Amino acid sequence: MKINPRTILLGLLLTISLTACGMLAEPTVDANQASTQAAQTVEAILTERATATQPSLEPSATQPPVEVVATATATSLPPTETPAPTNTPEATQTSEACDNQATFVDDVTIPDNTILGPGETFIKTWRLKNTGTCTWKTSYALFFVNGELMGANSPTTLSAEVKPGQEADLSVQFKAPGKTGTYRSDWTLLDTNGARIGLKDKPEATFWVQIVVQEGTASLNLGNPTWKDNMDTSAYWYVVKTDNVEWEFEKGLLRMKVKDAGTYEEWGLSNLAEMDNYFLQATFKTGNECAGLDRYGVLVRAPVRDQGYVVEFSCNCRYRLYIWADDKYTAIQEWQDSSLILTGAEQTNVLGIWLNDKTIRLYANSKLLAEFENDKFSKGRIGLVVGAAETDNLIINVDEVAYWTIGD
Repeated sequence: MKINPRTILLGLLLTISLTACGMLAEPTVDANQASTQAAQTVEAILTERATATQPSLEPSATQPPVEVVATATATSLPPTETPAPTNTPEATQTSEACDNQATFVDDVTIPDNTILGPGETFIKTWRLKNTGTCTWKTSYALFFVNGELMGANSPTTLSAEVKPGQEADLSVQFKAPGKTGTYRSDWTLLDTNGARIGLKDKPEATFWVQIVVQEGTASLNLGNPTWKDNMDTSAYWYVVKTDNVEWEFEKGLLRMKVKDAGTYEEWGLSNLAEMDNYFLQATFKTGNECAGLDRYGVLVRAPVRDQGYVVEFSCNCRYRLYIWADDKYTAIQEWQDSSLILTGAEQTNVLGIWLNDKTIRLYANSKLLAEFENDKFSKGRIGLVVGAAETDNLIINVDEVAYWTIGD
């Protein structure tokens, strides 16, 4: 690979943790052409990781993770060009008397097809697990393979070791291109000898970030969430089981099943403590049937189970926000069409709600839908909502729920 002599120093954060998370499927999307790389200077420093502040949950038996930080300062980005073919290191067997393997665990930030504005800076974090027998030394490096470099720093060596069995959060800072479109950047991990460490015994496999650049987009760059649930178990939820609605946790999903259509929505609360100001995000996946005003969403600032703000998406690309209190429905926003919400069955939509004092902002797939002012509820618990208007045996899956605290 030809290296441009301009120096770009960008931030890269690698956080090693021992938490268990679910696997993701390998990509099926082809990578875009690689952009011109720049030479980098990286100064890596090893720091102690601060313990993340979370609501009172079950105590963890894992050892404190290590935080690995690489810092850099960026200059202006060179214009995007069509590069010469990338000379990617061949997948060769390491000379070390051990086995180098990695397993992809999770996209910690910036899910695929996150919508960003032109020129917007963002940090992508992948979680990998060292599933081999070699310790990943500080001579190992993250390496850009294909697609759009988007101003990132490559290669960058690790500033702390990752022992077999450990998980590492690898963070790279990017800058979205100035033109609208879909962009992807594929990365790999190299050992001391420059050999690629594949994923699940496949040396050619990569981990990547894929974004959609749109004009007039203001997204949320809040860093790592205060709390996140991958829905592997029911540990954080009061499970719903009524005559018409049943929750099941299966294969990293919460499956919300509605038996009969034409009934009121039902919801279940989390057992997390009450909160006031935060941004909540939930990823929903519709089943093989979903039509009309079949709906799903979240309950927030619920002082008790039957009160709070409810925001819902429907299967015909609508959204609404209302107050439920004293068995009474009070609309803040009646059903409103939005092209930002994907319609129909077998679709994934990310619902977000920002609560800061009286301000309420609604997001669909990382893009702002609407903003409101209301002070009916100041704090409370969170919950998940489902309702069927047209489809019997409706299934709505919840893939992930996370929140970020706002302010103090």
